Amino acid sequence: MTAQQVEDAVKLFRQADERLERKYEGGGLGLCIVNKLIECHGGHLQIVSALGQGTEVTLRFKPAVKESGSTELALVA
Repeated sequence: MTAQQVEDAVKLFRQADERLERKYEGGGLGLCIVNKLIECHGGHLQIVSALGQGTEVTLRFKPAVKESGSTELALVA
């Protein structure tokens, strides 16, 4: 994905590939919803992509209860 496609991917009703003959279906809601939910809970969604090589999406969750020290859970897909 290009930098612009990464930026657009988290916007409401936007997709990285918006052509009518695109390979994958969808309404452009998935990453937008995930991004908003994780932000509401103090987390962060990060997308790193190299055009033609692949894309890595990382979700960083903050614990609901603060404990001593800084703990963070990361999910990489």
